[in-house]
Amino acid sequence: MAKRNSPKQSPSLRIKAVSEVASESEQLKEQFYELLLPEEYQELRQYLGNDGFLSNDEISAALRDGRLVKEELSEKLSTLNLPTDNKGLQEKLTDYLWELHQIIQDPALERIQADKFYQVETIQAIPDAERKQGEDEQSKQRERDRSLEIVNGGLIANFLHNFKKAYNLEDNPEIDMGKKTRFQWQDVEASMEKMGLTREMLAETGNLDRLLKGEKTGVIDFKSEYNGQETALRGKIYLVSQGDEVKPFFQSVKQTLQVPDQKWGYSFSQEDKDLLKQKGELGKQVELDDRITGKKYKAYVGVDQETNSLTIWRADRVHIPIQIKGITLSKEQQESLQQGNPIRLSGMTGENGQKFDADVQVSAGRRSLSFSPPSEAIKQTIDVKTAKEMNRASDQLQGTSVGSATTKVQLPAQKKQREESKNKGIDPEVAKTGEPATKKELGKNKSQAKNKKTQKDQGLGV
Repeated sequence: MAKRNSPKQSPSLRIKAVSEVASESEQLKEQFYELLLPEEYQELRQYLGNDGFLSNDEISAALRDGRLVKEELSEKLSTLNLPTDNKGLQEKLTDYLWELHQIIQDPALERIQADKFYQVETIQAIPDAERKQGEDEQSKQRERDRSLEIVNGGLIANFLHNFKKAYNLEDNPEIDMGKKTRFQWQDVEASMEKMGLTREMLAETGNLDRLLKGEKTGVIDFKSEYNGQETALRGKIYLVSQGDEVKPFFQSVKQTLQVPDQKWGYSFSQEDKDLLKQKGELGKQVELDDRITGKKYKAYVGVDQETNSLTIWRADRVHIPIQIKGITLSKEQQESLQQGNPIRLSGMTGENGQKFDADVQVSAGRRSLSFSPPSEAIKQTIDVKTAKEMNRASDQLQGTSVGSATTKVQLPAQKKQREESKNKGIDPEVAKTGEPATKKELGKNKSQAKNKKTQKDQGLGV
């Protein structure tokens, strides 16, 4: 899909329905999706996926419009969320999306159905003479509108770029490790095995792909030998490029969070420490020192709840989306999020189709945007499926983690009635039922209160 230096090597696409290339016995049990980008376009990844340009309604419609010209596409991109000081990035995005626009004008794509499976093959372009003839014919057709039908609102994002890889899960196929990743296993194999970790161990726990993509692994248990002694370790592994070398680093699981006075060249105030311990996020963008290059960079600071350790998320690797859960952000809202501030969004649509309101903020601890109840100051990530509870007028989310208990909050009238009853010397329980509460009932109430407290305490602290 990407442009090459030599026009003769420019790739194209050939699309076939799966029924034409696979036998009936090869039933597709599940689909694995991967955003395919050539090496020279890897830096565009954060702007294309995760509610980026390929999910933007205006860009998607423009790419399907046969009347689109490249200058118009560039103008549309300039009005959206792009680094203003990087003109080269805008030009690169324009070139890439323009080629995508030319590809999806293929008439063969007009009949693609959202409920069917297709196989995409990369083939070499036709000879120059034939290609030029085809381009001339195509340019004539642009005089009329031949916009493609939008299939389920996501033909581009869900078909062309989210490449469907078909696997028969009953055959338990091997993972294709030939695909491009940020790091290669051979670059870290010796140092990883010296730590006591093999490729097979990481693959079995589902951490190999995450590690090579440049992400932290999940919490893993392994044994490492040091000075002839075997030591049991528990924590996360991540890779860091240091010049021409790639080195693994270990982050151990700690019993409690300790926030130092200074780290990464940043001095943590008492307010900063309190925020990190209570909320799990610093809540602002700060300037840190790169310990390898010594250069300054901007980042967000949060808490990795699984290891009780501070973690950072570089600002240049965070893409603020144009749309969040169906809500289009204004320039001001995007800039506020970029600075690490929370913004209030109303009428978002959850995965279950329910509308909900929430405060949204960049979460370094979760490497994602966090959603919290508008009525709370907390900034803890909440499961979208739980977020619909936020709209219930008489309820308030007391827990701050996914799956925390939802506790009833008494209305003012109910509180007033209880206070008046107490002032008159009336047992509130007697006032409700006409009979004094038995010891058994009181014990039951205490037990319920204790259980609620336990449920709340078990939630992940922010």
